[in-house]
Amino acid sequence: MGDSGVRLIERLPERYAGSDLAFPPTRFRVHVGRAVRDVVVNNGTCLVETPRGRPDAEIATDVDTWREIWSGSLSGIEAFLDHRLNVRRSIDRSLAFEPLFERPAGGGLRYSIEEVNAGG
Repeated sequence: MGDSGVRLIERLPERYAGSDLAFPPTRFRVHVGRAVRDVVVNNGTCLVETPRGRPDAEIATDVDTWREIWSGSLSGIEAFLDHRLNVRRSIDRSLAFEPLFERPAGGGLRYSIEEVNAGG
C-alpha cells in the first residue's frame, strides 16, 4: 500500500521549501515505522542520509500517520496532540521541521514560524 517509510522520508527533498528565517544547520532524525533516516537542513539545502552522529531533534511516528501528514490531511502538531507522533531533543527545531516542506492542502492544520521583533 503506497510508499514505504524509507521512500517517504527520502522524498522529503522534493518538497523542501526552505525558510525565510535564519535557520541554523540542523540534523533531524526521522523515524517512520521501522525506517530511520537523518534529514539534514543546511544553507538552503535538504539532504537525506543514513543516521550518524547525534541529531538536533528526533521525530517518530508510524507509516500511516506519516502518510496522512504527507497528504496534508493531518499536521505534525495534530499527530503529536493525538499521541501519534513523538519528538525528542529540541522541541523548537522539531516545530520548525514541518513548515520547511510544501504540503498539499488536505484539511490538516497549517502553520508557519515567524520572527517577531519584541523591541529592544
